[in-house]
Amino acid sequence: YEFDSVKRYEADMGDKFNPGSPVQLRKVLFDYEGLTPTGILTDTGEISTNSEALEQLKDKSPLVSQIAEYRRISKLVGTYLSNMIDNVDSDGRLRCNFNQHVTSSGRLSSSGFINLQNMPARGLYGSAVKGCVVAPEGWTLLLADLQAAEVYFGAVVSGDEAAKDVF
Repeated sequence: YEFDSVKRYEADMGDKFNPGSPVQLRKVLFDYEGLTPTGILTDTGEISTNSEALEQLKDKSPLVSQIAEYRRISKLVGTYLSNMIDNVDSDGRLRCNFNQHVTSSGRLSSSGFINLQNMPARGLYGSAVKGCVVAPEGWTLLLADLQAAEVYFGAVVSGDEAAKDVF
């Protein structure tokens, strides 16, 4: 919000800039910031402000990098963090369903209000999101890409005799 182009846009429009609005972002980037469109268009023929377009523009203005960062953080909050907060059980735990019979590979699949398998695993944001999930006192949280040997290992660690027999 501190960029001159954003301030001018807000003064002209009489409204706060919404970086999540493609229409407003187009106006700020191309009309107020003076950037040249990349040639990437949306399905409706509008100038695109998708991640590919922003990647091409990032060296032309520091505002573009800030917008890309805003989008990454917004996605994490909307996809993971808000969903986690909204689905914490009364005992303070986060739960999802793990299904053994849904996949043909023998791997587990996750379902429910939150899919813990799809949490970002790498980088600063992955660490921040995964850091929100902690084991209760006296318990251990195991993170594994459950391939065949690891499924058996999980069964051994958990003491699940039936799973050990299956895998």
